[in-house]
Amino acid sequence: MICWDCGKEIHDTLAVYDKFSCDMCGVTLCRDCYVEHIGFCEECLSDIEDTLMDLANYSIMTLIEMEDK
Repeated sequence: MICWDCGKEIHDTLAVYDKFSCDMCGVTLCRDCYVEHIGFCEECLSDIEDTLMDLANYSIMTLIEMEDK
């Protein structure tokens, strides 16, 4: 098995202890990438960050519009 993010080989004998999956899309991750990215692959984590930024920008624009009224 290979980690989707870093490409590190996950040996079958260690898979029980070292194989993790992205909580969003299910791709295989090594323990280090799983922990580093809080349970998500880089792609899903990036999507989450983009969504949060969009939500923050929307909230700021809504507050500005409310102040203008």
